[in-house]
Amino acid sequence: MDGDIRKCFDQISHDALLAKLDTFPTMNRQVRAWLKAKVVMQDETIFPEKGTPQGGVLSPLLANIALDGIEELLSNWIAEIPAFSPAGHRISKPNRRKRLLFVRYADDFVVLHPDKEVVESAKSLIEEFLKTMSLEIHQDKTSITHTYISVDNQRPGFKFLGFWIRNYLVGKTKRGKRGEEYKTFIRPHPQNISDVLRKIKIILRQNREVPTVVERLNPIIRGWANYFSTVASKKTFSAMDNKLMIQLMRWAKRKHPTRPKVWIRNRYLFKDTRNGKSRLRFGYMGKNKKLLAFRTLRKLLLLGIRKSPAIRASTTMILSIGLSEVGHWEIVLLVSRFSALFEIRTTNVISVI
Repeated sequence: MDGDIRKCFDQISHDALLAKLDTFPTMNRQVRAWLKAKVVMQDETIFPEKGTPQGGVLSPLLANIALDGIEELLSNWIAEIPAFSPAGHRISKPNRRKRLLFVRYADDFVVLHPDKEVVESAKSLIEEFLKTMSLEIHQDKTSITHTYISVDNQRPGFKFLGFWIRNYLVGKTKRGKRGEEYKTFIRPHPQNISDVLRKIKIILRQNREVPTVVERLNPIIRGWANYFSTVASKKTFSAMDNKLMIQLMRWAKRKHPTRPKVWIRNRYLFKDTRNGKSRLRFGYMGKNKKLLAFRTLRKLLLLGIRKSPAIRASTTMILSIGLSEVGHWEIVLLVSRFSALFEIRTTNVISVI
């Protein structure tokens, strides 16, 4: 299950948050004053009764304090539910806790378990927990799906932090050391691809000068490519490079409607021979005949899924999910603190971002 909390930062109860904070009186008064500080919007003055100011220094911390405790609640709950292995043996409490996996980043969270009914029950528990903070689950953005089987006409896999995470069935010759019948692939979500292409299209419509377009688009291309460079993005980057070049050539044609295509290519396409490679780049010649062109996603791409040496499972992580031994309502994900990709041999977990 991948879920989202509706208006998390805007709906948090001040009284419930301060009670959960449970700090010394001076700090309590300071936090209360910060939460109750008036907000001036044009000619209107608002005195907030709930929520934390988005963009505030303490907002992420206070939101994490408000949502803290869900993982412990689920862990204690699942430990009391009897479970048996496929061979009929009773599963111990520690192993029952490991089968239910919960990960949260801000107001987005994921719950994973081999049994769909357990996931649905966990959703109800989370809803009860959120009511204590005057929060609720966003039903339209919350869904329960299988990681590689289509259920109720829903696409397998789920979206988390802009990534599309899914398992794919593989044959016996393609299986890894553990012998699972599937492999996990993490790719950019199609919605994120559409959003960045739409953003580029708007910038091209708003600007007519090449230096301005290059200056505005390069940070977007660089940031988007760096964010998704640690996952399986090779085909996505290549496809987006082609679409970006088509958009740029159409922009040039609109800028010079009476010029032939050969003239436009000669004016805006330059052969870049740096780094021992030869490729056409869309740009212009700046001072000292220096080529100022768009960055390509291929240049920023880390080909394939890069694997670094194994690290211990005790290494500090922001978010962590293990891989269950049985069942198929599961996925492999680990978000580390340092934007790197690791493989942990002890739990067979892949980290992204």
